Amino acid sequence: MELPSAEFVYLFRHASLRDAAYQLQMPSERARLHELALECIEATLPETSIDTMALELADHARDAQTGVTRLNDTLARRELAWLQRAAAFAEREYQNESAAELHARIAGHPAAQPAAQADALISCGMLRWFIGRRDAALDALTRAVRLAANDRARRATALIERGVLYRDVRESYAAEADLREALRLAQTIDNERLQLRALGNLATVIDRGLSTADVVQMYEPVLALAEKLGVKAAIGVSYGQIGAACMANNEHDGAVEWLEKSLTILRETGDRLNEAAMLSTLAAALMRRERDVRGDLARATDLYRRSLAVNAEIGNTPQCCSALVGLSSCYRRMGMLEEARRYARDAIQLASEVGNPESLAGAWRELGRVQEELGDEVEAERSFSYGVFAVQDAPEHRSLADLLLALATLLARRGAYADATQHAENALALAVENYDGVLADEIRAVIDGFRGEVPLPRSGGTIIRRKI
Repeated sequence: MELPSAEFVYLFRHASLRDAAYQLQMPSERARLHELALECIEATLPETSIDTMALELADHARDAQTGVTRLNDTLARRELAWLQRAAAFAEREYQNESAAELHARIAGHPAAQPAAQADALISCGMLRWFIGRRDAALDALTRAVRLAANDRARRATALIERGVLYRDVRESYAAEADLREALRLAQTIDNERLQLRALGNLATVIDRGLSTADVVQMYEPVLALAEKLGVKAAIGVSYGQIGAACMANNEHDGAVEWLEKSLTILRETGDRLNEAAMLSTLAAALMRRERDVRGDLARATDLYRRSLAVNAEIGNTPQCCSALVGLSSCYRRMGMLEEARRYARDAIQLASEVGNPESLAGAWRELGRVQEELGDEVEAERSFSYGVFAVQDAPEHRSLADLLLALATLLARRGAYADATQHAENALALAVENYDGVLADEIRAVIDGFRGEVPLPRSGGTIIRRKI
């Protein structure tokens, strides 16, 4: 049995003795010592170390108020000020979980005014969503909306952030309602920057299923307002959304062009959050176009890796999911099936924790396709089915339709045309109900193949057909 080192024993005993001595102090004496420590550190701390010590100073100010009967507003205000500084420092360092908890403390602080509480709840909600805590994020943002009932600017800000969360989890109706109300509030106070944020995010919710020309027209007022205000990042995001619309309409060369323009602007402005999102979107566009297949695949793999790295660095857990799904698809197409399976399983785990239905569906679909290519059709069918069950109650229709189509294609290859057609028709119903004409046309072509043609397998989870 290996004995602990003498140094470890000394440190353990020293810490235990120190804690015991601390607990033996009268509460009022402990409070006095904390106040003295606060005064000493504030008086001697160099400017370069203030941010790193902000949380410790806030804790000293808090503990200086514990166990005493006198009310000390000065200490409470100092605690709040140091908490705010500590939260800002944690955000700059991408310590998102710590920053979220600090903002939660600020929101519940007795010295915080309603405006400061609302701001803290908004920041807390944003950061909680960053680390994938959907329910906690939604709770904080909803509390902010209620708290700012009489403050139109802050209420609009809270509605924008809650609308973005709803958009990210594909609850489009709730997202649209929040963002339209935020836009209305911003217009009543003539706040053009808030109008830009509300209008730009609203466009990202309602641009699905539209033609590229309609999407370009939709973003014209967003681009005009962004130009007027000099907000280049909003221009970059708008270009990216137009690129995504091109991709949805199978205009892949146009998608690549718009997305590359978007990334140039986002890098110039230092908008790492949206840069990471556009890296993944550009990778998806490259994988869909059929020009330089090998070169595009290599570039897409690199883009997904960069997206994953940026999202991991800034602590944006939900967007890590889509990058993992993309990497699984890349490695599957390169024939590196074990790597593809590993990335798909990682994506399933993370997307399940975060509650991201689009990425969860994509991950199950990729896992099933890997299993198909490994020759294990039973496991592939199981993965597609698990995916359907996992997202069947989610409001995002395209992911569920893609899974149903993948399952239908697998069943058709095995000769189960009746079941395959039923699944494909369910996917078609989803596309029609959600006015997704492009997807509906693709599914009709597959159903026609089931009814009168012989399906033959092709890489990528789709099929080619030959007339009988």
